[in-house]
Amino acid sequence: MEALRKVYDDAPDEILLPIPSEWRHRRIEVVLSALDRPDDTGLANPVPPYRVLKVDRRIVANRDALHER
Repeated sequence: MEALRKVYDDAPDEILLPIPSEWRHRRIEVVLSALDRPDDTGLANPVPPYRVLKVDRRIVANRDALHER
């Protein structure tokens, strides 16, 4: 698999993507991903992106109850 990769330290508002001539008229995938999380909280202990919930008991329904119509 061939890939083009470019990392921007300060991303602009728009990015122009020149497509290599051998890729034209082919099926391609374009993926944009942020490599860092924005630090807009300013807190010493930032909130994690998930929460762990504690429950008293856990009930798992049987398969027939889950797929009941």
